[in-house]
Amino acid sequence: MANNINFGKIYDSTWWGVGVTSNTINWGIIYKNLANPYNAITTAFNTRVTEEGFTVESLNCVNDITNTFN
Repeated sequence: MANNINFGKIYDSTWWGVGVTSNTINWGIIYKNLANPYNAITTAFNTRVTEEGFTVESLNCVNDITNTFN
């Protein structure tokens, strides 16, 4: 069945926070595959670094710092 009314489209851009990916009581577990606990700057940074063949040691640190710019 076609999705002609964009049902569920908000899930493409909703920020789920860190809880859905790190909680211990399975809150929001059905959305875990959609969750990105990092802001747009952190996500773009991680993409660029990994495309260049490098590794980010802690995205949480990057996210904490870049949250001051959002």
